[in-house]
Amino acid sequence: MVRLAVLALFLLTAACVAGAVDGTSTDRTATNLFNSDPRLGPAADTVCFTGNLNGFYELTDRALVVRRTIGKAYLVRTGHCPNLRSIEGLDFESGDRCLQRGDRIAVYDTPFPRADAHIDRPDRCTVLSIHEWREE
Repeated sequence: MVRLAVLALFLLTAACVAGAVDGTSTDRTATNLFNSDPRLGPAADTVCFTGNLNGFYELTDRALVVRRTIGKAYLVRTGHCPNLRSIEGLDFESGDRCLQRGDRIAVYDTPFPRADAHIDRPDRCTVLSIHEWREE
């Protein structure tokens, strides 16, 4: 009986790991997570920030909200991005202060990163989609 329980637990764990490695189950979950959310607006091709960001915050380890101005926010969905859970700093790697699908963002878990400190290096996360976001 114990062997059967151990075998079942092993198979369940292997199935979960296989789904996480190929990204299919986690990507489907991340994609569908906000589909029924009333705050989700239409998709945006490109979002440009002429000045500074008005703010940002994480929703999950695969999504964050960036504010262009007060009342104008966007949901940015990424691939797996561990630093999103403790985001303190954000940078667009495109260099032109615009963000679009396929771009990469640098996500810092410290507000004042030091370039020479290995621990302060950001996660670099690929933007999968951008949607308008109606904040409450």
